[in-house]
Amino acid sequence: MMARILERMGEDPLTLVGRQLRVTCAPSFEGVMCVRVHEADEELHLTAILGDEDGDIPQVTTRKSLDQGAWNDLWQSVRASGLAEMSVTAPQMGTDGEFWLIEVTHEEKWHAVHRWSPDIPGPEAEFLRFGVGVLTRGGFGERVEGWLTEES
Repeated sequence: MMARILERMGEDPLTLVGRQLRVTCAPSFEGVMCVRVHEADEELHLTAILGDEDGDIPQVTTRKSLDQGAWNDLWQSVRASGLAEMSVTAPQMGTDGEFWLIEVTHEEKWHAVHRWSPDIPGPEAEFLRFGVGVLTRGGFGERVEGWLTEES
């Protein structure tokens, strides 16, 4: 499912060259949000894409350069989140909510973690905090505001 959405949004698969990170969130009945951070041509780039509900027709694409300090902060948050130790999948329930995919490449390895509507509090709290943080950095702060509360 998520591979088709990313393809329709114009996103290529991550490569194993350099460090890369992509956070994709597909909420029910809302636009798909995708933020990719990668190294290219010795520069650091952040690309944020907002698609429609099905991931079709990117509505907004934002590209910006990151400085080394921002990249280091982001990479430190990857380590602190524990993504590398998380299982790829977890039990899923429900019909409405959001489908999350977080992908990281480093040292010629690719790791992906996907979840259905992670909650705070709960075992997926760090996953959700990390994902919301990256989406906010990509410019989707207003869309994800309030997702880190127990009432969300």
